[in-house]
Parts: sequence; structure tokens; C-alpha cells
Amino acid sequence: MAQSMIVKVMGAVVENAIPMLEDASSVHARQGAGMLISFLVQGLGVELVPYAPLLVVPLLRCMSDSDQSVRQSVTHSFAALVPLLPLARGVPQPTGLGEGVSRNAEDLHFLEQLLDNSHIEDYKLCTELK
Repeated sequence: MAQSMIVKVMGAVVENAIPMLEDASSVHARQGAGMLISFLVQGLGVELVPYAPLLVVPLLRCMSDSDQSVRQSVTHSFAALVPLLPLARGVPQPTGLGEGVSRNAEDLHFLEQLLDNSHIEDYKLCTELK
């Protein structure tokens, strides 16, 4: 069913489920959001290419969750989405997302560094090494 309404489904996921992953007050909300994303990743596969950059960084943040079931579901989703990231490069942001939902510039910069290490800036040490 999600395949026939992918724009609406992913809009709701990005607007509702992603914030639930960050809800420290409710383990049940995090578990539900993690399972939802896991099922969508399994079911939609390559159709998630335009949405992969929107999902990867929030999933990465949840991989250290205190709840084992949250960690497990987001880790499997993350592992399935990472191979899609090179395909998402240059793809315009998906339509149908709420106006308040946009790709975070910091997240995009992180993903660019993750995919292509030539984009990593040199780090200057404050002390001289001998």
C-alpha cells in the first residue's frame, strides 16, 4: 500500500515518525517509529532513494539508544539505506513534504563527507607534533 502512496506516506514518516525517534520521554514511541521505518525500508527498497538522506542521520543518532529493540530496528534500516546514498546524490528533494521539513544543511554536509572523503576539511592541531 505504501508503494502506491509513497509521497504521502514518506511525508508523514518524515514529519511524524522521525521526531518520535528523538522522543527521549517515550521508549514506546521510539520503538514504534523504529519498527515503522524498518518495515518501510524492507518493503520499499530502492523506491526510498530520494528519501534516504532524510532518514540516515536520524537513524544514525538512534543507533546508541538505551533500548535494545530500538537499536536493532534502526541499525537494520540504516544498513539497508546506506547503499542507497550514492544513488541519492544529485536527486532533488522529494516533493510532497511539509514546508517545515527540509534537509538540514549540517546533515547534508555530514553525508557528503561520509560518501566522499575528499570533502573532509583538514583538521588543524592546536599543538605541534614532533
